[in-house]
Amino acid sequence: MPYLEVQVSLLEPDFFGITETWAKEDMHPDSELMISGYTMYRIDRKHRTKMRGGGCILYVKNCFNCVLRDDLTNQDGVDSVWCNLCTSHGSKLLIGLCYRSPSNSETENQALYNLIRIASTEQVIIMGDFNHPSIDWDNLCANTADSAFLDLIQDCFLTQHVNEPTHKLGNILDLVLTSESDMIENLVVGDCLATSDHMILNFDLVVNVELKQNSHFHYDYKKGDYTSMREYLSEFDWSKMFFKKSTLEMWDSFKVVMENCVKKFIPKRARKYATKPKWMTKAAQRAAKKKYRLWKQYRTCRTYANYCIYKQSLNEYTRKVKEAKRHFEMKLAENIKDDAKSFYAYTRSKLKTKDKVGPLIDLNGDTVTDNAIAANLLNDYFASVFTVVLVKSGDVLVAKMQGRFGLGTF
Repeated sequence: MPYLEVQVSLLEPDFFGITETWAKEDMHPDSELMISGYTMYRIDRKHRTKMRGGGCILYVKNCFNCVLRDDLTNQDGVDSVWCNLCTSHGSKLLIGLCYRSPSNSETENQALYNLIRIASTEQVIIMGDFNHPSIDWDNLCANTADSAFLDLIQDCFLTQHVNEPTHKLGNILDLVLTSESDMIENLVVGDCLATSDHMILNFDLVVNVELKQNSHFHYDYKKGDYTSMREYLSEFDWSKMFFKKSTLEMWDSFKVVMENCVKKFIPKRARKYATKPKWMTKAAQRAAKKKYRLWKQYRTCRTYANYCIYKQSLNEYTRKVKEAKRHFEMKLAENIKDDAKSFYAYTRSKLKTKDKVGPLIDLNGDTVTDNAIAANLLNDYFASVFTVVLVKSGDVLVAKMQGRFGLGTF
């Protein structure tokens, strides 16, 4: 996770996926895998015999309206997660993240292929590690074992955008598939994530997206127009305003004037939430940028000397990240008596997750993003599962509310 947090802080992607997570719900709670500023959609391997490996996690920035597709995600034997991203004009983009193990049975492969076949009927982008190394994507040919997947992609009219090796052995295993050929731009095969054998894929997705309105803002008092504010306040006759009023009434009148004054002359600024980890140091940031720079140098000129230089920078980067995180946590533990607040704040961030409400799906299957409509939708649902029961207590009828969650007096 530390290396992923560094990568996210440097690239600041709108969404990204991780395959073959090896995560287990009882060993890796959501709080350990959450990244600040992102909504996490997670699926762990639940195979009866294959207990190790597998798993997918899709992260989407909180500013986007995204809904999990349960009908596609909860499929036995398939490591995939799917969600609908609300785009402009009420349309949706289906985002899928898949992992296909090389040891999959024919039944498991067909289950994954059926999902892709269903998803291809919508506007979709599918990412993942499919482990089909023999496919030649330039000439569209493959051996017998991988030909079924290649035929599927062609039959579904999907476009495959990765044309460079994504694995250290020189194979194209990680793919980006779209229903429209012009949805992806500037796809770049980056370096590996720490000690992983797979390389990072960076690309631009061309789509008009519906953004949430940021309700978290604060007044930027440093940029206030205080000259105009003084002129505005000088026009009030305070003696007349406070004449024959009590202290509380004067305070209410004064507060209304000042609130209007602040709204008029102090600009608002959206509150930004830092994606950089608290333990991140400048040395770790410099090591990450140096590693990426030397990787590009090696990709340009593939010599053994350049590869050795890159490997040396990779080892230095992993060491700097480990040192930064360990030093930060050790310092918190050592200073717990003097600064207990920082210690427990960091500890709580690793133990708790923040679940957001919405977007919701109404009875017609439409995605609801408006806060007022969503509140009414929730209110209607809760009202529908409760009934009023009249219970006789002596000579008095007592109204009680009975529902799925128990019995309560109101």
